[in-house]
Amino acid sequence: MPRGIALLGVRGSDREPRALVRLPDGKVVTVGIGTQIGSQKVMAIDKDRIALSKGGSAEWIALP
Repeated sequence: MPRGIALLGVRGSDREPRALVRLPDGKVVTVGIGTQIGSQKVMAIDKDRIALSKGGSAEWIALP
């Protein structure tokens, strides 16, 4: 898991999913597919996880 990034929830429709994410500095933001989070990009949002990509590889973050 990317250090300090936590998935808090997922909402929205299948066409426009959104995820609520806590960043390492404690700030909570809503992100969509294509949103940049630091040096990573949100590549996918499922019902209980998101995929972040950096340098061609993806890493999934799931709801706790």
